[in-house]
Amino acid sequence: MKSSKTFFCEQLRKALYEKRLTQKALAEKIGVNRPVVNRWMTGSSKPSFDSLKKISSALNLPLNYFGEEKIYTNTKENIQTKFVDIKDFELLKEKVKNLELEIELIKAKNSKL
Repeated sequence: MKSSKTFFCEQLRKALYEKRLTQKALAEKIGVNRPVVNRWMTGSSKPSFDSLKKISSALNLPLNYFGEEKIYTNTKENIQTKFVDIKDFELLKEKVKNLELEIELIKAKNSKL
């Protein structure tokens, strides 16, 4: 299985190719220098969540196109970052949807009583 960093690099390359944008053009759209975009594309660094949102918006793509949701937990001592595989995220969304349907069925059944 590919790491989230590798997957992100591939998706960013693919998106730039499909949108016919250069690294420089993306950098200008989101307010960073071209070398920053290059580091993201080579996998030597990853964008912050704010940068990821800007990339997503600039390319008109959903965040999950990049295969991850980044969850930040702020504490006084440190900041922890956790990557969640998008497949796990989608599975959880499906479970929540099923539970919501079950709740609606129970409500409907109880209202008939």
